[in-house]
Amino acid sequence: MNADTASFRGFLRRCRFPIEVFDVVIAVNSIDHVDDIRQASLKIRRTLRPEGLIRMHIHYHKAKIAEPLELSDGVVPEVFGWVEGSRRFVGQE
Repeated sequence: MNADTASFRGFLRRCRFPIEVFDVVIAVNSIDHVDDIRQASLKIRRTLRPEGLIRMHIHYHKAKIAEPLELSDGVVPEVFGWVEGSRRFVGQE
């Protein structure tokens, strides 16, 4: 990483980033592990710059102990509806 790059690994509920600080937010197989997906969405939106990009890989599955959220095409667009130009790509498992 160079001086213009930052990364965060940890609990989203504990992060205290300034408003509109990130150009890009990438979440890979992590959104289904948060305790409150709506709160996570708001925190991501708050820290992303107005012209920023978001890239998420979301694993749809039945709720489990370690993955308490059961996400679907009904839930995700509702919670992340603020993401302009969002697209859904389906990969093979």
